[in-house]
Amino acid sequence: MAAWDPFSDELGDIIETVELRVRTDVTISFPALTRARSTQGKSCCRASPPPSSRSQPTPTRSRVEVSTVAASIAMELANRKEMGKEDSFTPLALAATPDVREVKPVQCVPTSTVGTGYTSYRKPSRFRRFALDTDIHGMKHLIKRGPIRRTAWVLMLLLSLGLMSFECMESLIYYFEFHHVTKVELQYTNNMTFPAVTICNMNKYRRSALSMRDLATVGPYIGIVDRQQFTLQQEHLYPKAWVDKVKNENLLALSKMSTGHQDFSVFVKRVGHQVDDMIVNCEWRGSPCTAKNFSHTFTHLGNCYTFNAMTLAGKVLSSSKPGEGNGLKVTINIENDEYMATNDVAGDAMDAGIKVMVHPQHEPPFVKELGFAVSPGFHTFVAIRKEVITTLPAPYGNCQERGSQKHYPEYSLSACRIECETEHVTQECGCRLVEMPGDRVPVCTPERYQCAYEKLVKVMDGEQCAWQCRIPCHATSYEWTLSSSKLRPKSHLSHAQRRGLNLTEDLILDNIAVLNVYYEALNYESIVQIPAIETEGLLGDLGGQMGLFLGASFLTLVEVFEYLMDELYGRVLKRCCRCKATASAHTTSPSADVLSVNINGSATQLPQTSRA
Repeated sequence: MAAWDPFSDELGDIIETVELRVRTDVTISFPALTRARSTQGKSCCRASPPPSSRSQPTPTRSRVEVSTVAASIAMELANRKEMGKEDSFTPLALAATPDVREVKPVQCVPTSTVGTGYTSYRKPSRFRRFALDTDIHGMKHLIKRGPIRRTAWVLMLLLSLGLMSFECMESLIYYFEFHHVTKVELQYTNNMTFPAVTICNMNKYRRSALSMRDLATVGPYIGIVDRQQFTLQQEHLYPKAWVDKVKNENLLALSKMSTGHQDFSVFVKRVGHQVDDMIVNCEWRGSPCTAKNFSHTFTHLGNCYTFNAMTLAGKVLSSSKPGEGNGLKVTINIENDEYMATNDVAGDAMDAGIKVMVHPQHEPPFVKELGFAVSPGFHTFVAIRKEVITTLPAPYGNCQERGSQKHYPEYSLSACRIECETEHVTQECGCRLVEMPGDRVPVCTPERYQCAYEKLVKVMDGEQCAWQCRIPCHATSYEWTLSSSKLRPKSHLSHAQRRGLNLTEDLILDNIAVLNVYYEALNYESIVQIPAIETEGLLGDLGGQMGLFLGASFLTLVEVFEYLMDELYGRVLKRCCRCKATASAHTTSPSADVLSVNINGSATQLPQTSRA
C-alpha cells in the first residue's frame, strides 16, 4: 500500500468542522479532508458545531478511542484513493459508529479563532443579516470594522432619523389642524337660469282698503287706532278728509258689535298692496309680461310678489345673453298715498319705495333683512353676478350640510332663520304670524298678535337664531351692483294713462319706480374650499421625508417590523430551549470533551466558546 500524503495537491485540505456524537457522550471535532475544487473558486461549510462544543474543555479519558477512529478514517481514505473512488468517500469508521448523528449543512460565516490555528464557522446574528439586507441607507456601515467609522455612521443615521421624525411630525400636525384653501374659478356658460326676483312694498296695509270695521276690530292691535280711546294715532300722516271720516264713526261701538275673530291671513292679503295695482308695466327680454308671471308670498312686509318662482312643473326662465335688454324690466306703482303708520315690523311708514331680493328659486325670500331698496322717481339698474359657493363641513369649517327644517325642502340660511323665528313665536304664544310657515299651528288672532309681534322683535334683535343657523355647505348667491337715473315724468304719463291711473308729473316722481334686473355676464364664479392637505398628500409627504433622509419606503417599514418580530420570536424560543436544556441536564452526563483530531492521529484540545 502506497504511503498517503495528507498535503497532496490532488486531494487538498479544506478544513471543515464536523460534529460527531460517540456512544460515550464525547463530542469529537476533527478536520475532515475533502476533495479540493479550486475550479469553483469557493468552499462550503457542511456543519457548524453545536453551542455545547464551544464551552470550556474538560479533561477526557477517551483519547485512545479518538485516535483509533482517526486512524481508521485515514486508512479508509488511503484505500479509496488507490481504488480511484475518492469522490464517493464515506469513512467506514464513521459508518460503523453506532451513535453518529447525521450531519446537516447550515449557513455559516468564517471567523478567525485567534491563537488556535483554526477557523470557526458560525451563523450570523439577526441584526447583521438585517443590516446587510435592508434598504435603509447606511445600515450596512454599522457592522464595519473600526470604531471611528461605526461611530460616525451611527451619528449620521441618528441625525437623519431625527430630521425625518421632525418633518413627519410637522406634516402630521398640519394635517390634523384641518387647514383649507379656497379655489376660485370663473365658469363660462351659454345659458344661465334667471334667479327669482321678489318685490315688496315698504307699506304693509293700504289705507283705502281698511273699512271702519277693520279699524275698530284690528286697528287697535296693529297700532293704527288707540286701544283706550279708539281714535286715530298720528293723524297728521293722513289726508284730512279721511281723518274726519274716521272721527265721525264710533269705533268703540263697532268693536263691541263685531262677533267672532277675523282670519288675520285673509285680512293681510286683502288689505295689503295688490299685484294688479303695483305692476304698471312688465317686460321679459323685450317681450311683455303680466301680473300672472308673479306669484304671491307673505313676508314681514306683508304681500310680496315673486317673478320667476319655481312652478309646480319645475320650470324656470333662463337667460342666454347678458345686458339690460335681456332681463326683467318692471314699472311699479308704490301707491304712496296709501301708506299707513303701524307698530308692525317696519311699519313706521318713514320710507317710501319697494324692497327687492334676488335669490335662488329654492330659497324663501327674506326681503326685510336681505333685500335692497328702490326709490320712486328713479330708474334703478341691477346688474347681477352669480356665485356658487362650496364650503367644507366640520372639522374644516362650520357649515351646515343638512338642516332640520320642516317646511322647506332644501336648507338655506333664510329658511333656517324663518323656521327659527317661527319656533320661538309658537312656543311663546301658541300661534304664528301670517308670514310664518306651517299649517298645524293656527295664525294668531288680532288679540294674540301683540304677543307674537313682541316675541318676534326679541328674536330678531337677539342672538337666539344666529348660533343655530349656520351657513350652508352648498349655496348659490347673487351679487348685485346698483345704478340709477332720474325718471322723466312726461315719458311715463302714457303708461299711466293706459293703465287708467290719474297721475300727474309730480305724482309720477312720488309713486313710479322702474326696476331693471339683468345678468352682467354669462359666467359665474365658483368658490370651492378644499383641504390644504388630503390623505394622499400626507402619505406622499411622509414617503418623501423617509426617502430623502433614510432612503426608506413602506416596504422598508415591513422589513423593520419583520426584524423586530424575528428578534422577539428568537428570544422567546431561546428562553424555551434553555428551559428544556436545564430540565434534561439532570438526566444526562456532564458536558462532553471537545477534541480536534488531526488526520495524522494526534489530538489537540480546542477551547470552547459560550453559546451565541
